[in-house]
Amino acid sequence: KMFIANWKMNLTFQQELLFFKEHLTELQELKNKLIVCPSFPALAPLFALLKDTDVGLAAQDCSEHAAGNYSGQVSATSIVQTGCSYVIIGHPEQRNVGVTDHQITEKIKRVLEAGMIPLIFVGESESDHAQGTTFESLEKQLIPIKEAVGSASVYLVYERCWNVESPDLNDLSGIFFWLKQQLPQCAFLYGGGVNEKTMSTLHDLPLINGFVLGSASLDFHLLKKIVS
Repeated sequence: KMFIANWKMNLTFQQELLFFKEHLTELQELKNKLIVCPSFPALAPLFALLKDTDVGLAAQDCSEHAAGNYSGQVSATSIVQTGCSYVIIGHPEQRNVGVTDHQITEKIKRVLEAGMIPLIFVGESESDHAQGTTFESLEKQLIPIKEAVGSASVYLVYERCWNVESPDLNDLSGIFFWLKQQLPQCAFLYGGGVNEKTMSTLHDLPLINGFVLGSASLDFHLLKKIVS
């Protein structure tokens, strides 16, 4: 299984470095693949710190533009030069502040052009689910994603921001089965309230290659317990 630790903006630059400096030996003992998503400034120094481990690095976003006058944005070309191998694209928190399907498509293209692997997020809203329009919502998101991905092998993350404490496994199994039919070459991850408690329920779900962790990844000992 693969585990993605999305730190968002919860740790400072110094805290991110200290997190791994204190636990390098234990990191080398992890039995499953771990990918960490720190802040942009921490990517290069963490790559230098973790180069002798199996821990991968992902950026939390990138620009849809290859280069140019785009203040505050970071290009995929710059990100890959830090030693990063993955980039999160289309996280719900980005969609919620207005990132469009077109922008997500362009970001995916830039990431693939740079030789990295996109971690592409999709998911329906609670109201979509209640109205029975889950697959219509997902299909709308997947149309431009399929165009951008082509035949490339990427990671598709299905994330729920609601009902995360007691997910319906039959429901989730049906969604992942449908997603596999849409993009058969992809690996599939689940995100949404993944922690020590929910992992005992989720880890046997078929077709899932891994999980995205949020707040549960900020405590190293809890992270190690979940990943192991």
